[in-house]
Amino acid sequence: MKASKSVIILVDVIVPLCIFFVSEIVCTIGYFAFGFSFGIIDRDSWDPNASDYMSAVGQFVSPALAIASVLTIILVLVWKRIRHQVIVGELASLHISFPKVLLLILGVFLGIYATDIINEMVDLPNIFEEMFSSMCLTVMGSISIGILGPIAEEYVFRSAMLGGMLKNGVGQWTAILVSAAVFGVVHGNPAQIPFAFIVGILLGLLYVRTGNIIPCIVCHVINNSFSVFLMSQFADQPDLKIADLMGSTWLPVVLAVVAAAGCYAIFRPSLASTGGESEG
Repeated sequence: MKASKSVIILVDVIVPLCIFFVSEIVCTIGYFAFGFSFGIIDRDSWDPNASDYMSAVGQFVSPALAIASVLTIILVLVWKRIRHQVIVGELASLHISFPKVLLLILGVFLGIYATDIINEMVDLPNIFEEMFSSMCLTVMGSISIGILGPIAEEYVFRSAMLGGMLKNGVGQWTAILVSAAVFGVVHGNPAQIPFAFIVGILLGLLYVRTGNIIPCIVCHVINNSFSVFLMSQFADQPDLKIADLMGSTWLPVVLAVVAAAGCYAIFRPSLASTGGESEG
């Protein structure tokens, strides 16, 4: 019985992840094949040894990732239907009142800010920085990173993966941490992995407490869209940090501590109730 349940839980983690990766791979290969065949992509400029190679990749891959995000959302909804998971209900209903939802959303953003400051202080390698910067300078890249990507990721990691584990009796904290860990690792970028893990926990808590994917999508879209805006506005300063914008090294840290405390204060009642609840 335990083995059978473990297999079911594993399926709820692996299938959404496969949908995510297969959609990206298929759409990217398809788009590049189409682009090379019809001259949309210039073969002569496609040089892996060029200094601006990652920038070129970002500009060319943007439409493919946008298409992949739409395909991912569709396939995840089909998967949820196959698994008899709630689709309409998690869009239309809330487990808590709307004012409390807004308060939790505030807590998520406070937590994101605090995590971002800490992440900048650690200064891990950002291997995709050039590619992301170039994507933010195109319309399709901005839409992909700022809107479609976050929606697809919320359906994969919160709605399908986290929701699937909860439906099959996995403890809430276990389900939140597993989905957040996978969410972090999937980013594949040292500079993003710790940040994405913490954000995954916050969004997981938000999903569990509200029973609705929309607040998670709203938070994710706003966060990514703001990042796109900053990268497009300061494209000539790829290493720009929040401390540079504030003109101080200590002020962002002080605000991060205050934000972290505020995030904890807002989520503390939710943490207590999350620990004592079981998924029906």
